[in-house]
Amino acid sequence: LEDKKLIVSYITDNKSEEEMLYNVGSHEAYNIDGIDNYSLVLDEAETLDRYEVEPNGIICEKGIPCFKNSRELKLNEDFFAIDAIILFDIKSRGIALRDDRNGKELYVDFEESNSILIWRKPKAPYVCIEAWAGAPDVPWDKTDNFEEKFRMKFLPAGERETITHTISF
Repeated sequence: LEDKKLIVSYITDNKSEEEMLYNVGSHEAYNIDGIDNYSLVLDEAETLDRYEVEPNGIICEKGIPCFKNSRELKLNEDFFAIDAIILFDIKSRGIALRDDRNGKELYVDFEESNSILIWRKPKAPYVCIEAWAGAPDVPWDKTDNFEEKFRMKFLPAGERETITHTISF
């Protein structure tokens, strides 16, 4: 904790004599008062599809447009009807959860991550914004070989890698 920032670091040590495969994802939830009162705000305008995650954990193969050359996405109950969504290939290095009633923001800086998972249970008083360095199984992965999996990370023998994201209040 540093002033109004929570710095979250995942340290991975490969103590073996072989290359190690891995990925890392966070799991933070933020208290909200009615999902319709909030928007997600990216650092820069982008065009992104969202990939829905079904309740059984399977990621839908076809993306659904959500950011259309814009920075903002107004949230609502329908957005989370299926379960969760993933944003891949984000150019922005951070995302804010903004309370549209007063403009207050919670900001997640995910400089070292390449995907964001956003989810909440129906009517829940929270929303999760998870920074991921890696990805779960995706439908376009047609292999069971971990070395060929989408966004798999590789850490050489004896090496250490630190993946950090920062949450500013």
